[in-house]
Amino acid sequence: MVMLASPNTNQAYTYAMSAIKKRNNKMNNYSDMTIHITQDLLPDHQQRLEEEIRVLEGVTAARFNYEMKHWFNVLYDPESITPWEILKRVRQLDEDAIFF
Repeated sequence: MVMLASPNTNQAYTYAMSAIKKRNNKMNNYSDMTIHITQDLLPDHQQRLEEEIRVLEGVTAARFNYEMKHWFNVLYDPESITPWEILKRVRQLDEDAIFF
């Protein structure tokens, strides 16, 4: 699992992708998704959501986009988990969340 420390989403995404490449050279097997969170979450709720999604089998990285505060980015292995499974978990906190 890759833990992202950078508040800059582009740097965080680049870091996650380079970590995957170094680990197994199978970047083509990973997908990413952006989930729109409709609620204004407090920072501790954002952090809790990031941690809850990161521990899912097949999720490599999960991070809020701090430039677009309602966008939640997830990097995952589609052979291990589907976008619908990730969204279902997110909807436990925000039932109106959608992905695009």
